Amino acid sequence: MNNPQENVSPYELIPEKEFKEHWPDSEGRKPGTLGRQYKVGQVCPLFSERMTVIPMREWSDIIDSPDYTGLWPAVPIVLDQDGVGSCASESATGTVLTCRSFHGQEFTELNPYYVYHTVSGGRDSGSGIDANLRFVRDHGIAPTSVWPRSKGFRATPSAEANEAAKGFRILEFYDITNAEEFGSALLQGFAVSYGRRGHSIYGIDVISTTKFRMQNSWGAWGDKGTAIESFSGVQWGYGAWAVRVSTNSGESPFAKASEFTLPSPRLFEKCPIIAT
Repeated sequence: MNNPQENVSPYELIPEKEFKEHWPDSEGRKPGTLGRQYKVGQVCPLFSERMTVIPMREWSDIIDSPDYTGLWPAVPIVLDQDGVGSCASESATGTVLTCRSFHGQEFTELNPYYVYHTVSGGRDSGSGIDANLRFVRDHGIAPTSVWPRSKGFRATPSAEANEAAKGFRILEFYDITNAEEFGSALLQGFAVSYGRRGHSIYGIDVISTTKFRMQNSWGAWGDKGTAIESFSGVQWGYGAWAVRVSTNSGESPFAKASEFTLPSPRLFEKCPIIAT
């Protein structure tokens, strides 16, 4: 297992200067991802205990197969956090939108600021990826039709928004602890939310045993909002999680995988709604 901490603080964002030196075309952007808030396996199952870990030596055959397309064609919209430090909420929302699209569910635009309001305490001080995923699993994401981005992240969501959000929850997320698990998740149709240098993005497509494609939330950035990332660039102190929004009764859409068995809903404590 990789070192889960890797000198990433769960309480403080990295300096903005370090962030801008690392991320290209980041003018007007800011760091927004804190280190993981919970211990490995504390609030969700381990990927290795619930899903198949595909050995890297088998990846090439899967990638070269005509059945493998990756998730990039399923990305329905490129999000833009517009200078707010909501990247962990954007990444969590992006995984939900992409996985829903991949599984053929109807597109509904969702508002990441709805999530960011609670996980950040209504302050633009960043948030942890795991805290966002836990909230989305337990409470969901409000559609923009009932809680638009124009409301901002400081406004307390309405009762209507809270009720509508319940229809857009993830079924579960799974703790990933190394590159082999990360790639295995992508090869089995999971989006993977992860962090690097103060920012959260999500993986959508395995390129090789050393590289994958990631989706950003900076609008028209990179290659249609995406870039090629190295597995060695993942900073495990931020954490990485495979996200599920839909069950599959048979085989994985891409790779030969285990039967998908959902964990007991009582296994992990629900995320409380923060009083505002």
